[in-house]
Amino acid sequence: MMQNPMTYLEIPVKDMGRAIEFYEAVFAVALDRVQIDGHDMALFPFDEKRQGISGALAKGHSYTPSRGGLRVYFSVQSIVKL
Repeated sequence: MMQNPMTYLEIPVKDMGRAIEFYEAVFAVALDRVQIDGHDMALFPFDEKRQGISGALAKGHSYTPSRGGLRVYFSVQSIVKL
């Protein structure tokens, strides 16, 4: 049985600087700003020894901040039709 099916999430943002400032203040952490596949990202810290998932703020052409929410990534053994 898989214990942590959700492994990663992305929060779409319009103003990366403002978003980083907000989340760093709220969670008292430092985000790591990087470029991934042409997208501006700010990665939340992640410690494999602790519970929880990882995530990032994301800005780019495929990310649209909205009431629709964020992107959630799941970890699975395989994708098959049951």
